[in-house]
Amino acid sequence: MSRITSNRLALLGAGLLLASAGVIAGCFGSDDAPLCSTGDGGPDPTITDTILHGGGVPDDPSADPSSDIASAIDGGTSAQEALVTGPRTFVGSLAAEVAIRSLTVGGVAADSKEPNYASWSVTLQPADLEANRVTGTEYARIQVVAFDVCGNSHYVDSTLLRIGADPKAGLSLSASKPEGTECYLPANGAAATTVTIVAGPDYADAVVTLAASAGTFSLPSPTLEQGSGDLVSAQSYFTYSGMAVPAVAAGTSVVVTLSASSEGSVSAPHTILVAGAPRILPNSPTPLVYGQGASLTFHADTKGRLASCYLEVSGPGTGGPGVKKTATEVCLPPYACATILGGSTSWDDSKPANGVLQATALTPPKCNDKVDDYAINPTGDTFDVQLTFEDATPSGTQATLRCVDAFGQEGSSTVIVQYDAGTGQ
Repeated sequence: MSRITSNRLALLGAGLLLASAGVIAGCFGSDDAPLCSTGDGGPDPTITDTILHGGGVPDDPSADPSSDIASAIDGGTSAQEALVTGPRTFVGSLAAEVAIRSLTVGGVAADSKEPNYASWSVTLQPADLEANRVTGTEYARIQVVAFDVCGNSHYVDSTLLRIGADPKAGLSLSASKPEGTECYLPANGAAATTVTIVAGPDYADAVVTLAASAGTFSLPSPTLEQGSGDLVSAQSYFTYSGMAVPAVAAGTSVVVTLSASSEGSVSAPHTILVAGAPRILPNSPTPLVYGQGASLTFHADTKGRLASCYLEVSGPGTGGPGVKKTATEVCLPPYACATILGGSTSWDDSKPANGVLQATALTPPKCNDKVDDYAINPTGDTFDVQLTFEDATPSGTQATLRCVDAFGQEGSSTVIVQYDAGTGQ
C-alpha cells in the first residue's frame, strides 16, 4: 500500500505548526514504487493524526463548514486564535511512495525544496486567504492537496484559519424571540424583541437607519460599534406599537417586515409575526341567549399561542365545587357540564371550585425552522369545549369562556340561559 504523509505544516512568524499524517489508498506498493496510483481499489485517503500548535481550528473537510466552525466555537478553540491576515509563508514536508508532480496549499502551488516534495514552501497572499473564506464566517479553509504524475489528487490535510470579518460584508439584521421562546409578538405592544444589526469593519461608526412596515424601534438610528471579533454591531428594541400601527383583529395576525440600511447597503428583510388577542366563538357584542337543556360549543383560536382558558358558570345556586367525571369532562353543579373537544388533553388537576374551570399550558410554542426569521406558525392554537345546560337550569344562568395568550392578550364570550316560566319558553 502506497503512502503519502504530511509531517509538518508551519506558519512562519505566527508560531502555527501543523503536524499530520495521511494514508493514501489506491497506490500499490512493491520493491519498485509505482510512478502514480492506479486509482482502483482501496478506500479514500484519510488523515491519521493532526496536531495544532498555537492556533487554527481542527477541521473535518467532509463536514458542513458552518457546523464545523460552530462546533469549534462552542468548544472555545477559536476564541484564543490569533488573526491571520497574510501574506503568510507555510513550510512542510511530505513522504510519498508515488511520484508527486505538484502540491497545492489553499489552491496555491507550493515550491518543492527537495525531490518529490519531501520538503516544500508556499506563500499565501491576502487575496489567497480571502479566496478560501468559508461563506458567512471569519474563517478560511486551507487544504493541502498533492497531485501525482498521472493527475490523481491526494488529500493531505486541512485546517481553518481565522482571517477576520469580510470587509465587503453587508448589513445583516436578526431579532430575538420574545420571552426567549415565543414565535410572535403581541399586537397590544406588551412585549418587545431585540433587533441586532451586524456588519463588516468598514461600517465602524456608521449610522444605521431601521425601517419597519409597522411598529416602533426604541432607537431608529443606532450607530454601529465594535462587536464580536472584527464585526461591528448595534441593537434596538422593536414593538408593535405607535400611532400608525393597524389594529389586528382577534384571532388574526399580520406579518411585519424589518430592514436596516447604511451607506448605500440594505440588509435582507426580516419578518416577524404579530398576533391579535384570542378570538372566542360564538362572538356577539351582547350575550347570546339559549334555552334550558341547550348544548353549545365554545371555540377559541389565535395565531399566537394560548396559555390558558377559563370556563365560568354563574347564576342562581351556582358556585359550588365541580365534579370531575373524566380528564376532559367536568360538571359544575347543579346546572352545566363541560367537555373539552380539542386543544388540550384535560382540565387542571385541581378540583374545580366556585363555578370556574381552568385549562392551562395548552400547547408549547410551535415554531417552524426558518433561517433569520421568526418561525411563523400558520395554524396557531385552538381550544374547543362543549357546554351542556341541564333541563332545570334557571333563567339568568350565564357561562363565559375566557382565553389568554402567552402575552396576556385576552378574548372572551358569554352566553345566557333565558326561560320564561309563564310561557314555557
